[in-house]
Amino acid sequence: MQDAPLKPFRFADATRWVRAGVPVAMVTIVEVKGSAPREAGIRMLVTADDLVGTIGGGHLEWRGMDIAREMIAKGENGEQRRIERIPLGPALGQCCGGVVRLAFEVLTHDDLAWLDAVESAFATGKALARHVPVTGAVRTEASRDLLPSVQLAADDSWIDTLVPDDMHVVLFGAGHVGHALVKVLATLPCRVHWVDERDTLFPAGLPENIEAEATDTAEAVVDQAPAGSYFLVMTHSHALDQTLCERIFRRTDF
Repeated sequence: MQDAPLKPFRFADATRWVRAGVPVAMVTIVEVKGSAPREAGIRMLVTADDLVGTIGGGHLEWRGMDIAREMIAKGENGEQRRIERIPLGPALGQCCGGVVRLAFEVLTHDDLAWLDAVESAFATGKALARHVPVTGAVRTEASRDLLPSVQLAADDSWIDTLVPDDMHVVLFGAGHVGHALVKVLATLPCRVHWVDERDTLFPAGLPENIEAEATDTAEAVVDQAPAGSYFLVMTHSHALDQTLCERIFRRTDF
């Protein structure tokens, strides 16, 4: 049996699970000292039988999953937030050898306020800072930062700066190579506009970050793409490929 592809972390999944009443915890790397599999600010979502995102795999991720599942199993009677310091070498036997602090948050309906605030901010391309205490309500405020970051305080509270994914990919061509690429792009923090003349080639049930469009005016898609977009051209027609490439080269924003 082939393993299902790893889903990228998205706050939308957290919101969906919380609204559906599914017990879920968010695990965030809030501090890294020395060598570690991933950097601060990386996070994953854990339910009793599902995982979205990754904090680097290996023993660190397994340990994070175990703690998260212990917390959600205890429900309201257990801790809702905690910080765990994990020395990768002595505690887990990982060759990285650094020290990682993981923040665990059991998400409930009380968290929908900040989750909705994140969705609203990201929809307009704006960053948001979360002020997260170990106990008490999460507070949010607008941020002008361009990069995500985490600042851990002495009392184990933290400020989590969240920045929307601004990588926009336009993929021309829904042949077998296009299909293979979409499977990979679906696991990455990007938005994909998938374009082809043939509507019948697009599969049903596309991932949330993939938008398909059947059109016979692909050149207009080039003109309308957001500034800084990435273009992948692999249609069924060499002539169309050339036309699209020439149109893309006329843009001056890449």
